[in-house]
Amino acid sequence: YGKNGPSVSTYLRDRKDDALAYAANLKASLGYNESVVKLKYLIEQKPQNFEYRNMYADALIENNQFKEAIETINEAQRILAASGNARLDYTLRIAEANALSGNTANAATLIPELVKGSRRLRENDKLRLIRLLLNNNQSTTAKDIFNQIKPLNDPFYLADYSFTDGLLNEKEGDK
Repeated sequence: YGKNGPSVSTYLRDRKDDALAYAANLKASLGYNESVVKLKYLIEQKPQNFEYRNMYADALIENNQFKEAIETINEAQRILAASGNARLDYTLRIAEANALSGNTANAATLIPELVKGSRRLRENDKLRLIRLLLNNNQSTTAKDIFNQIKPLNDPFYLADYSFTDGLLNEKEGDK
């Protein structure tokens, strides 16, 4: 069963896919392009797994494939919007990909919606939003959102939190 379990049990197969997606996401964040291909394969197998799609979009963004990231998130957003369940974290990724690709005008049009709904974002996505706001010279709004966040006891999150705090301090001139 140890060898064949993941092919027999749906639960174990899903857990194996989750582990593969997590590992591929971490490798893609370091610039390994083959991990982007693994994530693409997983979303082709499970197009309704929206967390895999988030990981795939993040991997594309990390590897400067902004157009593809926007396309994959827009595809998922269309599926969700048809059922009235559009995701704010997807809008955040679209804005981020637009901003990083130099299309700041498109990113700027999405920012008011993101700020308005920021309380619905997960903590790590709030940090992404803050960095997006800082890149769009909205440091006051960024600081307001940052002050509402409580640091979580997770090393990866704390690193992201400290990095964002440093960017805020740098923008305010407290280097």
